[in-house]
Amino acid sequence: MVSFSGCGPNIVTPDILKPDISAPGVEILISAAFSPLGSPSSIATDERKVKFNILYGTSMACPHATGVATYFKTFHPNWSPSGIKSTVITIARPMNATRNPDAEFSYGAGNIDPLKAINPGLVYQTLKEDYIKLLCSISWDSKKVKMISGDNSSCPEGNKGTALDLNYPSMTAYLKQQDKPFVINFTRTVKNVGSENST
Repeated sequence: MVSFSGCGPNIVTPDILKPDISAPGVEILISAAFSPLGSPSSIATDERKVKFNILYGTSMACPHATGVATYFKTFHPNWSPSGIKSTVITIARPMNATRNPDAEFSYGAGNIDPLKAINPGLVYQTLKEDYIKLLCSISWDSKKVKMISGDNSSCPEGNKGTALDLNYPSMTAYLKQQDKPFVINFTRTVKNVGSENST
């Protein structure tokens, strides 16, 4: 991972790993997506015109991730966005932590791997209700939740759960004290979309 990559941990909800995934984004040669009317640099006085350019950053990694999700949807056109996202995350190739010392807080589940997209095995479905529970668990009130949900969703009284309860394809827990033994339970529900013995 390059030093300028956006890294975690997730400051809003530390119990949810962000970023989710890594995709190629450095020294990407573009031609079809680069306008010959634009300057190859961001300098206002640069009047050069080129037919291609080499760019880097999130703006280059995002099209790779989008392309993989689109490719995956050709095999499973009726799947929900969360099923596709789950697949993109769970089929990732692990990255070498010795070469990438920021580890999961830099690259999430690993490097995107489109070749495994046809048969992911198990997927984590994250529904709208799951996200509403998440917002309630991080101290949002019903008024704020309704603004996001666009309906009459409200937060339950009493125990609102925690971000650890989100049915999400990663399991991360924020520890305030790291010098004492601890036990953390994650509860997840997966859907088998592959063979009988899918993992």
